[in-house]
This record gives sequence, structure tokens and C-alpha cells, in this order.
Amino acid sequence: YNAHLLLTNINDNQILRSELLGSILDEVINNAYCLSYSNNFHMRKGGQIGKNL
Repeated sequence: YNAHLLLTNINDNQILRSELLGSILDEVINNAYCLSYSNNFHMRKGGQIGKNL
């Protein structure tokens, strides 16, 4: 019973960790996308990258 409980806890922790990691990765990807989008925008506006960063 204890071993089964331990295994279930490990599985739950892995699921939680992967969900957390997934949301962090989503956040990072979204931020990177927004950053590159705003960089492109600034480049089109006249190459002033970093002015508003």
C-alpha cells in the first residue's frame, strides 16, 4: 500500500511538473514571439530597436 501510494505521488508530481513546465514554456514562447514581433515593428518604423524595450 505504501509503495503504491508513493508511486501515485511520484506520478502526480510528474504530471504537475510537466504541466507547470508546459505553462512556463508557453509563457516564454509568447514573450519571445511578442518581443520579435515588436522588434520587427520597430525595424519597419525606422530601426529603433530597444527604444521601447
